[in-house]
Amino acid sequence: MSTQPMTVRQVGYPDFWPVVLEKHKKFFMVTQNLGPTIDDLFSVAHAEPLHKVARHLAKMVANSVGAVLLLGMNGYGVDAIKIARTMFESAVTLAYLRKHPDELDDYLNFHFIVAMKRHRYMEKYAPQRLTQVTPEVVESSKKGYARVVSRFTVNGKVRGRWSKRPFSQLCADCRT
Repeated sequence: MSTQPMTVRQVGYPDFWPVVLEKHKKFFMVTQNLGPTIDDLFSVAHAEPLHKVARHLAKMVANSVGAVLLLGMNGYGVDAIKIARTMFESAVTLAYLRKHPDELDDYLNFHFIVAMKRHRYMEKYAPQRLTQVTPEVVESSKKGYARVVSRFTVNGKVRGRWSKRPFSQLCADCRT
């Protein structure tokens, strides 16, 4: 292993920046002013479960804006689109839950399904790492899973998403 100090080389394509800035000038002017607006939005705590979910999803989207800008500015548009897709999915999920607050429990409780999937993965592929998870967390996940799994089971299989409806239907429902 080398003892030479590591140097950081330039990342991205600075020659591309002026082209992108000129082509999307209005967009970049708006995004420059997002910081204070985002800070104001997240300075208020919420008590309602739907409002908490909205805040959480909005924070994820706000954090992703910087990544999309950085990737896009440097010519990595395809990778920026991958992140933008998750931003879009968050917006659709929030719009859908706003119209259907009766499904909020499914959204919130789906984390037990995900936690059990992760637990089973760790049991199989990384049992030594599972010892780092406290017994209380494991027990809570197992109890939560047992409590909600029937709501997520169809024909003996646990579905892989929180909603009974496919994402395309969530999108269509939000348009009306």
